Amino acid sequence: MQQSLPDIDVDRITDKLLAQQITQILNFVEKQAEQIAKLTTALEQANQEIARLKEVSREQKNNFLKPGQSFEKLDIVAYAMSDNDFAKIMREEQNKLFRENILLEH
Repeated sequence: MQQSLPDIDVDRITDKLLAQQITQILNFVEKQAEQIAKLTTALEQANQEIARLKEVSREQKNNFLKPGQSFEKLDIVAYAMSDNDFAKIMREEQNKLFRENILLEH
């Protein structure tokens, strides 16, 4: 006697699995975007603090930096790349992590 297999709704199962994968990918991308936003905010704050320190140093005619440090050296770091360049690098790193994540899932 041959037993019949129960009806399986393959489309429903496939849709559910795809929805789960899409949700995981979107969560991953969202976390990466949050990290990029935090890094961008930190960079902007650092640049603002350096600008304020420069202003106070000029006003008070006092150098508040450690010996061997100068605003010129800080400027080299601060202006090494624009915010857009920094964002582009961060986006490339995000895409790299995204691709790695997809490869790990399969």
